[in-house]
Formats: sequence, C-alpha cells, structure tokens
Amino acid sequence: MWINSTKMFFIMTMMSSITMSISSNSMIMIWMMIEISNMSFVPIMMTKKMNNSESIMKFFLVQSTSSMIMLFSLMMMLLKNNNYELIMMLSLIMKMGGVPFHNWVIAMIKGMEYNSMMMLLTVMKIPTMTLLSMLSIKMNLIIILSMLVPTMLMVNENSMKKMMSLSSMFNLGLMLSLSMNINMWMTYIMIYSIMMKMMMKQLKMNKIKQMNQLMVNSKTIKKTEIWISMMSLGGLPPLMGFINKLMTINMMLKMKELMMIMILVLSSTTILYVYMKYMFSCMMFYLSMNKTKMKVFFNKTSTFLPLNILVAPMMISMKLFN
Repeated sequence: MWINSTKMFFIMTMMSSITMSISSNSMIMIWMMIEISNMSFVPIMMTKKMNNSESIMKFFLVQSTSSMIMLFSLMMMLLKNNNYELIMMLSLIMKMGGVPFHNWVIAMIKGMEYNSMMMLLTVMKIPTMTLLSMLSIKMNLIIILSMLVPTMLMVNENSMKKMMSLSSMFNLGLMLSLSMNINMWMTYIMIYSIMMKMMMKQLKMNKIKQMNQLMVNSKTIKKTEIWISMMSLGGLPPLMGFINKLMTINMMLKMKELMMIMILVLSSTTILYVYMKYMFSCMMFYLSMNKTKMKVFFNKTSTFLPLNILVAPMMISMKLFN
C-alpha cells in the first residue's frame, strides 16, 4: 500500500471515526461512524491492479446493502417492534463478514494488499462490535457456525490470504461470545491485531501468497518465524494467541455454555492440525539446520518471536483474568 498525503488523511479519518464510535452511546451516532470508516477505507484499498477494483466494488455493494438493512432495523426500533435486534444483528454480522455472510470476504480478499487486508480483518470490526455489544440478544447459533464453518473450509486451503480470512472469521465467533463484556472483546481484538500484524509483515516481506512457496524457501529462519506466528493464531500455548482462547473459555464457563466449549476445543484442535500438517511438510522438505548455524539463527530472528512467546506467560502470571 503506497502512502501519500491523501491516504494519510483517509487513515486518520478512519481511525478518528473508530475512536468516536467507541466513546458514543447512541446507535445512530455509531452507525454514522461505521459509514464514515467504510467510506474512508475504500480509497485506502485502491491500487493499480485490475482485480483490486473488483474487490472495492464488492466491498461497497455489501456495505451498502447491510446499511440499508440496519436502517430498516432502526426504523423498526422507533416503531417499537421487538424484532429489530435480530435484523440489526444480521446486518452487523454481514458488515463484518461473519458466517453465514462470509463469502464476500473470501471473494474480495484476492485483490487486496496485506496492509489493507489487515485493516479489514481487525480494526474495521471495532465500531461494528461496539454497536453489536449494545444489543441484548443471544448469538449462540452464529457463534457455533463461526467456529465450525471456517474450520472445515481451512482443511484443504492453500492460499495464505484465504487462510488469514478464515482465521479471522473463526476469531470473530469467539469475539461474539465476549460481546457482553466490552473490556474483554477489546482486549481480544487488540491481541489479535498484534498477531495479525506479525503474520502480515512476515508474509509481505517474504512475498508469500501460497503455502507451497514455504516448501521451496530454503531459509529456515523465515519458516520458523512464520510458523510460530501461525501457531499463535491457532491458540497454541504458551504463545500469545492462547490468551484469547483462555479468556473465551473463561467467559463461556461463567455463562455455563459447556457445549460451546467442547465445539471450541474441537475446532481449535482441527485448526492446529491443519497448521502443523503444513508446517511438518515444509520443515521436512529440507534437511535440519546445522548446529554451527544456530548462533546465526538467534542473531537474525526478529523481535516478534520473543514477544509472541513471552507475552502469554507474563499476562497469565499477572492474573489478568481473575
């Protein structure tokens, strides 16, 4: 994503609207901030690629349709119709690209760069989640579908961008289970944004778009950094992503949702199996690293690795979730 004064202006506008949506208590105001952030995001997505214009058009059409549905639900609220929360919830799930309205994200993700893709999968969800947390409606079916559908689609996937988008849908389901507590889902999305930033930076630096590219990459250092980031996204302890899973399980235990905990554990195990399947295939493609190169490995390893490995034990030891 090339940066100039125009794009910097739209980035500042988008971040300002996101900040204002968090601090607002009015549904109309939050809806306006969501639309401002969406309109600011469109110029940020723009590049010279032909398939990028198709992605922008898909994003615009989906957001416009979901906004009309949301306005309809607000009108129902003014008319004191009790069904407005269900319609508003569905429109917000569509805006975020959650299951079962996830196909548009997978279709448009091909023409996006990694920077704009990270914004779409992380910070763009904050205003929508803020409005969703104001609704007093159970979303157990949406949460279960968000944990099961991306897991099944991820099994035979080879594209790294699609893998990241499916991982985002899975984590969106976990965020929805924390929607009643704004502090918890804000902590969740902050940690998830850090993990996605680590992953996206490594993929962009190494120009990796397919899983098969990791097999022909002979640099073990790059492979190790990418796979540790993927294990963190999968929630493997003691990496950073384990904090999010622990926080979600803690909330589900308080709500006595034992069935959802079982589905969460099974789907997380399946995702880790998919990541490890590719990891072992790539690591075994080349011979193991010589002992004489271990010093070089630790010298060239980025600062993301200790951050990813040490944050979870430190936060758990501080008893943040008591």
